Amino acid sequence: MKKSFIERNKHLLAGIFFLLLQLYVFYANYQSTNFDILFWFCNHSPLLFGLAFILKRIDFIKALINFGFLAQFFWTVDFIGKFFFDFYIFNVTNYVFEDINGVYVLIPILVHVLGTNLALFLVHHRKPKLKILIYSLVYVILLYGASLSYTDPERNINCVQYICGAQDYTFNGYTYFWPVLIFFFVVLPTHGIQCLLYFIHLHKKPGERLEDRLHKLYKRLFSLKFLWREALEDGKRKARWDGNGKERELEERRQREELSKGLNSRSWYIL
Repeated sequence: MKKSFIERNKHLLAGIFFLLLQLYVFYANYQSTNFDILFWFCNHSPLLFGLAFILKRIDFIKALINFGFLAQFFWTVDFIGKFFFDFYIFNVTNYVFEDINGVYVLIPILVHVLGTNLALFLVHHRKPKLKILIYSLVYVILLYGASLSYTDPERNINCVQYICGAQDYTFNGYTYFWPVLIFFFVVLPTHGIQCLLYFIHLHKKPGERLEDRLHKLYKRLFSLKFLWREALEDGKRKARWDGNGKERELEERRQREELSKGLNSRSWYIL
């Protein structure tokens, strides 16, 4: 079956979309003279995603997803909670509703909702290799150094100074341990999510959508019928083993006897 134009050029189209989004971010920050805010992952990741998609650097895309997916996912959930139900879940999107006016309010919404979420959707079927963790670690270290060296500590760029939305729970020395915390509590869990999505993709039927496969996996894991069927299969296997147990014991005894006779004959030959 011949693929459509969008299917054949989805990486190129995604790259163009991210680059246009980055131009929008550049323009808005230039108008407001907030240049150091570009060091936020969400404000420069569209440029990195755009170049990576155009050049088809899938490993680099997945490395960026490892860093930013969880943060942008929680941001999106918090935004949905406030927009539809009028309350904050994680209290990280209050600036969107209180501090930004006009068309500029679209910038944080677009870069968070259509950032790593869109990138993950486009590359979830590609195998997450081990070297992706190395790329992610290098990026974490570079971003850590840039955030400390070129940004105002009061802005807390990339949550380096304290935990975003939970300043009261930030422990002493948090800034020094930031790269380690990010790698073990952000990068590694997200890499595990990517491995899970890849595993699900491998076991889905041709033409089956990802959401359908996830629904079937959920039903398979939590269905009482499935658990009951597994218990019956285990009982059948145990019964077959018990029925053939005596025959196997006799066969093993016969083999041991033949082996011992062979060893005895060879020992007489040596003597």
